[in-house]
Amino acid sequence: MSYSRERAIGENPVRGIYCLANDKVLDWTIALCQSLRVHEPLLPLIIIPFDERLDRLSRFAERYRFTILRGPSLERLDRIGALFYPDSPVDTHAFRKFAAFWGPFDQFVFLDSDIVALSALSEVMPACAGYDLVHLDFDMDRVYERGPFREEMVRVHGARGINTGAFVARRGALTLDTIERLSTDALAVKDNFVPLAEQPFMNYCLDKTGLRMAWLADIVPDVAGFVWAAQTPIRRAHGIYRLHAAKRPPSAWPRMPLLHWAGYRCDWRIPNRAIHLRYRLGACQTAHERLVYLWRFFEIERLSHMRGALHRLRRYLSRSLAGGDPPGEIGVIPVHMAPSPPDDAVGRRGHEVT
Repeated sequence: MSYSRERAIGENPVRGIYCLANDKVLDWTIALCQSLRVHEPLLPLIIIPFDERLDRLSRFAERYRFTILRGPSLERLDRIGALFYPDSPVDTHAFRKFAAFWGPFDQFVFLDSDIVALSALSEVMPACAGYDLVHLDFDMDRVYERGPFREEMVRVHGARGINTGAFVARRGALTLDTIERLSTDALAVKDNFVPLAEQPFMNYCLDKTGLRMAWLADIVPDVAGFVWAAQTPIRRAHGIYRLHAAKRPPSAWPRMPLLHWAGYRCDWRIPNRAIHLRYRLGACQTAHERLVYLWRFFEIERLSHMRGALHRLRRYLSRSLAGGDPPGEIGVIPVHMAPSPPDDAVGRRGHEVT
């Protein structure tokens, strides 16, 4: 597949999606790819390799029509990441998501692997065309430490503290040369960064370059402002996922363009797990494949949890079969058994990659 690199955002921009992934987050990534091909069957998809562990993920390239990004900039980004996290390859490799800014798409959506699309993302991209970057979730406490530095970044640069796990941006909004230059300045103030992989540094780059940014909820009014998966309840009606809003009719509830399990491991404890299962099981091609995944997802192999795991699986299967949920259309399952995430999970991208 080839792409033009000459076109700027204009009347007919080249649009596409990037995802950062590897074999370690395969189940997350399969669910993401399945959701994208349900809602975006034609939009090009490129996987940015988190590292070289791609053997299992590569087997799905033909089914989900994605390509894998290659190039020397990935190693240069690793070197930048190592400046901030010399003892953490996981945090270091997360800097590779910057490569989306000089890839083949004039306008792109970047998504972490622990996300599923709940609607056609291309529908909101035209509304974002007048901005360098449009973000979703934000939380300053997950970007800059409290203190004078943070106050200055807000006052002088209009810092927002965006979550860098999902955003819409234009090609060239950041360049590798700019990032390398800013990394030198950032190292001098890195003690003011909350240590969450590339997130504080990307925010620093966005803030220092003065890019034109917006919050998606401000430019697409019927979209939910936050997409973190801990929000409940999320209901699906007439094919649209919406976040429950008290004292408002369901048609007025904000719609969820995607769902992000930042800070969670991929198992039965995740909130809104029925949505993950809808897409992850929808990717299974046989009943045996579905059962194998459910066995792993509900942690039945852990003998210490055997009774609870069997109960969860039995309840899920009885609801799914007796309730008539067809494959790939998993009904809403209560999530009262799912524990609250740890305090340090809020706002994280939740990479499991190690």
